[in-house]
Amino acid sequence: MCYGAIMNKKYSIKRLSAASGIPSQTIRTWERRYNLFEPDRDHNDQRVYGESDIKKALYLSELIKLGHNISQLASLSLEELESLHQKQVTEKELKWASLGLEKIYESIKDYKVGDITNELERLRFSCGVKDYILKIILPIMGEIGNRVALNKLTITQEHIISVIIRNQLAKIQLPNNIQKKNSYALATPDGNLHELPIILANLLCQYHRAQTYYLGTSHPAICLSDAINALKIDRIILGAISSSKWDYKTKIIPYLNEIDKLLEVEIDVIIGGGQAFTIPQFKKIKKIIFMKDFNQFSDYVSSSL
Repeated sequence: MCYGAIMNKKYSIKRLSAASGIPSQTIRTWERRYNLFEPDRDHNDQRVYGESDIKKALYLSELIKLGHNISQLASLSLEELESLHQKQVTEKELKWASLGLEKIYESIKDYKVGDITNELERLRFSCGVKDYILKIILPIMGEIGNRVALNKLTITQEHIISVIIRNQLAKIQLPNNIQKKNSYALATPDGNLHELPIILANLLCQYHRAQTYYLGTSHPAICLSDAINALKIDRIILGAISSSKWDYKTKIIPYLNEIDKLLEVEIDVIIGGGQAFTIPQFKKIKKIIFMKDFNQFSDYVSSSL
């Protein structure tokens, strides 16, 4: 388990207990006996905890389940707890994720938005950015899409899940020290409004310490090429999922042709969500790389640095 950087928020002891599974009374006991947590106080003199406290509580909870004694763990720093946990946790221990996913699928049937939010937040606290994207978010998106196709869920329920996922992803903050060399821009073509995939791609790039310019959705070719020229980047990631309003097969090549005519710099184009095609001759687009899934994309970004 490796935790991603997340926003600096304050949490009540109730939220700390819910996130970690450690009873509130136990947390208070550990504070007195081992000085494990040093919470601040709010205007009502109630304990408030930070992100590092959430992470520490989660590590303590997991390590105790693996057989460690709290008295042995109490003197360890957050970094030491993380290191100890990483040495002992194997792929089998990640089965906790499947239980969380099933809880989410059951909750959406009855529109239990609060339960879904809490479970996705718990899972976000409980794994690193890469695992959260590849083993939590993407399986959820795929399964929800399947259940909508089978009329087991409605489009509205799918939209609710998407909004909650967006809100959780927005809470993840990773370093992004922009460098014009070896940076990625992320965008979708004009008329393509599928933003969630490029949000995920942006986070994966930053997880691998790649710099990004997140440009958002639906860019006319003339506008996107102008941005590329100004930023002088050499790689752009295009989200290219088809929809009723944007057809990949008929629109992607004309779109790339139009961009190519307006470019002043040479670039590589990474396309996600669309099938490979016979590549025409371009002047400024040096290479087109097709990504079949996010696992391949993650490996590509990691190896290209």
